[in-house]
Amino acid sequence: MTHDAQAALRRIMEEFVHVTRFIIICNYVSKIIEPLHSRCSKFRFQLVGAEFQKTRLLHICEKEKVAVSPGALEQLIFLSKGDMRCAVTMLQTAVQVYDKVDEDSLVEVFCAVPDSKTRELLARCRSSQTTEQVLEAVRDFLLEGFSGLQVMEQLQELLAEDVSLQDAVKAKCAVLFSQARRVESRSVFEELQLFELFSNLRPLIQDCAASQVQSEPVAPGRKQRRELHSGLGQCRTKVGTSVWGPGCHTTGVTSSGESARIPEAHR
Repeated sequence: MTHDAQAALRRIMEEFVHVTRFIIICNYVSKIIEPLHSRCSKFRFQLVGAEFQKTRLLHICEKEKVAVSPGALEQLIFLSKGDMRCAVTMLQTAVQVYDKVDEDSLVEVFCAVPDSKTRELLARCRSSQTTEQVLEAVRDFLLEGFSGLQVMEQLQELLAEDVSLQDAVKAKCAVLFSQARRVESRSVFEELQLFELFSNLRPLIQDCAASQVQSEPVAPGRKQRRELHSGLGQCRTKVGTSVWGPGCHTTGVTSSGESARIPEAHR
């Protein structure tokens, strides 16, 4: 509803509020004008669970005699992110366009970017040495017809799940993504926006990868291994027990923690 239509609805609500109850269902609360906000009690509903969503989609497919591949429903649930209305709409669109609904057809209908393409773009930007190489990677990606806004969402999830990145680096990446989304909403040139995003991401993920390589443990040399083996022969005494080896003394520790002489029969 436009703001003018909502203003008209406000006047209707003021006139008939004593005899009528109004229920407003929306996807974005921020789109509702403030006068309607103040007159309504807000209820937020959780996303539909995956099991319930799968059961309902199977019921729809059986009633409509729709053939789906084994992994199509899981892909549909993953792409819809708990939005049941979106899942049903995309399923209907896929049935009308394709003969059989499978993972690839759902990716096409959702205008999603395949995971292989997202990982390839991230790998090219991470290995780039100059900004010209970053620009070339972004241009090659956009020439395949993928959406820049969609790849931002998928790339953000990919970086968040990357265990090789530190939390501080992920936080900086999240700030860059939020800035890119804000600029993207103002209809800025898509290629320019992606180029700026990946140019700022490149040093962050490259520095993290370099520090990880430097922090990897180095295999001990011959001298270190010799010292390690000689150290294993030293006696390590615990409370109430003694461990013996080359170079050990004939004293132990009692359960009370006092030093005691070990009898000859027990050595």
